[in-house]
Amino acid sequence: MSPLIRRSFAAAASAVLLTFTMAGVIPSIAAQDAPAKPARKAPDPTRRVPTHFGSLGLTAEQKEEIYAVGGKYIPQIQELQAKIESLRERMMSDCEDVLTPAQKKILGEARKAATDRRKAASKAKADAEE
Repeated sequence: MSPLIRRSFAAAASAVLLTFTMAGVIPSIAAQDAPAKPARKAPDPTRRVPTHFGSLGLTAEQKEEIYAVGGKYIPQIQELQAKIESLRERMMSDCEDVLTPAQKKILGEARKAATDRRKAASKAKADAEE
């Protein structure tokens, strides 16, 4: 192989390597400079069809009727879920009333440790995504 061909090949390989290296770095830099996206609004639960209904080829009229049915029942379901949450909180409070002060202290420490682990896992996940 002649020295000219060897140098040309080396220069081309270097250019390709540099291009791929920079392509991996530049998007992350651009993402840091980009303005934050506005918070995404939660979808309206009454404007969704139930699981597996989307693959049935529903007409627009059928979807609207299903949305109306959802609009009738979803507020009732949400109300019941709020009651369930309230009952769970009361149950936990009543259970904690049974504990001794030492047990309550241990429970508090266990809860704090669990919260710290969740925060650390969340931070690790966020760092891994960057």
